[in-house]
Amino acid sequence: MILLNLLTKASKFVEPEKTPIIRISTENDGASVRLSVQDNGIGICEEDIGKLFTMFKRLNPDVYPGTGMGLAIVKKAAERMGGKVGVQSERGRGSRFWIELKAA
Repeated sequence: MILLNLLTKASKFVEPEKTPIIRISTENDGASVRLSVQDNGIGICEEDIGKLFTMFKRLNPDVYPGTGMGLAIVKKAAERMGGKVGVQSERGRGSRFWIELKAA
């Protein structure tokens, strides 16, 4: 569910003339594993990042369809597994969403 939501976001929020480019990567430091999904999409303004993981919150409702539930589901699922979620983004330069879980 987490990966599906992150991949859907990465392929959806791209300017119409751009081909989506998505990179999936992992990092393992022994104690935790971080899975990242990076895209070349529209990016997110710094002041909007705090709103992203809120249920039914949509930043571009007139341009991109959706329910505003995807990232809230990602956050809740990661937290239920003892993990956390985050994002690094810049408007116009894409985003990198990540989840971090305890290593098995």
